[in-house]
Amino acid sequence: MRSSVITMTLLVLPFVAPGLPSASAQDKPWSAALHVGVAEVSRRVTDSGPWWNDVDDDATALGVSLGYDVLPMLGVRVMYEEADNLRGVNTCPADAICPAVVIREEVGLRSWHAALLPRYEFAPDWTVFGTLGAQRWKLDRDDVLPDDSGTAFTYGAGVTWQFLPRLDVGLEYQSSQVDYDAVRLSLGYRF
Repeated sequence: MRSSVITMTLLVLPFVAPGLPSASAQDKPWSAALHVGVAEVSRRVTDSGPWWNDVDDDATALGVSLGYDVLPMLGVRVMYEEADNLRGVNTCPADAICPAVVIREEVGLRSWHAALLPRYEFAPDWTVFGTLGAQRWKLDRDDVLPDDSGTAFTYGAGVTWQFLPRLDVGLEYQSSQVDYDAVRLSLGYRF
C-alpha cells in the first residue's frame, strides 16, 4: 500500500506545482486527496465454521479519494482505503465444544466508500462537512480464519482548511454499521 500512496503522490505532484499561484479553489470542481489515519475495527464473524472469528483492533489506514462538487455546498466522493496489521483470533461459539487451539492471524481491511458531502464555509478558507454514504469492505485473513465482507451505511463529519489556492488539509471522523471507525488526516488538491 505504501508504494501505491507514493505512486499516487508522484502522479498528483505534476498537477499541483504548475498551477498553485493562478487558480481559485471555487473554480475547480474536482478534488483528489491522500488520507492517513487510524481505523478501528470490531467485527465478530459467527458463520465461519467450527470457530467464530474476532477482529477487535486498530491500525494505520492509508487511502486515496476523488471528489466532485455537484453544487457549491454539496459534493460527492469516492474513496479507497486499506489498513493492514489488524489482529484476528478464533473464539468458540457459546454452545459448542472447540479444540483448545488459539489461532492468531494478521487481518487486512480493504474498503471502497461512496458518499455525499454537504458542507458549509464558516470562515475564510475553513469548511465543515458531513459524510453520508455506503462502504463496501472486506477483511482478508492470512491463513486459517475465514474472510468476511459486506456493505454498510457510513456517516461522519470533518473540517478542512485551504492553505493555498488549490491545496487543503482536513481532519475527519467516519463511522459505519460494521463497527468500523476511522479518524483521518488528508491532503487535498483541487483541479
